Amino acid sequence: MQDCGEFQTVDADKERKEMGRIGRFIRLERKRQDMTLSDLGEAAGLTPSLLSRIELGKTLPSLMSLRMISRALNVSMFSMFSSVEVDSQIVRAADRKKIQRSEYSVQFELLAPNVTGYMEPVLISLEPGTASCDSLMTHPADEWIMVLQGKIDAELNGKIYTLNEHDCLYIDGSSVAHRYVNTSESVAQAVVVMSPPGW
Repeated sequence: MQDCGEFQTVDADKERKEMGRIGRFIRLERKRQDMTLSDLGEAAGLTPSLLSRIELGKTLPSLMSLRMISRALNVSMFSMFSSVEVDSQIVRAADRKKIQRSEYSVQFELLAPNVTGYMEPVLISLEPGTASCDSLMTHPADEWIMVLQGKIDAELNGKIYTLNEHDCLYIDGSSVAHRYVNTSESVAQAVVVMSPPGW
């Protein structure tokens, strides 16, 4: 079992609210699925003690921990982060659901109203020298990426492919372990579309 660390934020009040919201969501979803903390811990590869602290709002999980929990519960990470419901086909920039990992300067923004459809478009913003996740990962979804700004190295099964502005890449996420790294000297942004949804 892993204890993947804590999510760091700057605004203490915002952090407390976010910890509470994420913890309540995970606890309600776990109980809805009739899972114990041990069941969820085994499915997610995390310790029950870490899960208990998260559910009680005592710690905000790392991005990797959130991914592991969301996959174990079969829910989107975005559903944990925002209580704002977009009841429209149009998603205004100010209304996007966001996941921010400040200690690694990574931000994910959902570009669709929700994650109930067949695809999940996400805007990724990476500060120089940062990566989309800590290590290479696979997931049961196809993935398409287009770099909008900067330069991104796509690490695929140990090989590195440099993507410049407007370059695109399509991968089978279930068989290709991958992540994205900003190798430019300014913020890099890319649109990533996953089908089926997998964040």
